[in-house]
Amino acid sequence: MNPENNAGAQSCCALSSKAQPDGAPSKPSRLWLWVVAAFALQAAAWTAWFIIASHHQVAEVPLATSGGGAR
Repeated sequence: MNPENNAGAQSCCALSSKAQPDGAPSKPSRLWLWVVAAFALQAAAWTAWFIIASHHQVAEVPLATSGGGAR
């Protein structure tokens, strides 16, 4: 193996995930904030639907055939 080729391969893959190639630290990912916000929004929507549904009970509708007999 040629040491120069091996050193070049290591330098491209040995970068830390915390630092960019120019040496500046990268920003932490905020994807988890979007996931938590989406979960909270979904929970709020479900809560609102359940509250609305609890105030508007299902009406009992008689069947058309329940008192008549054979047609």
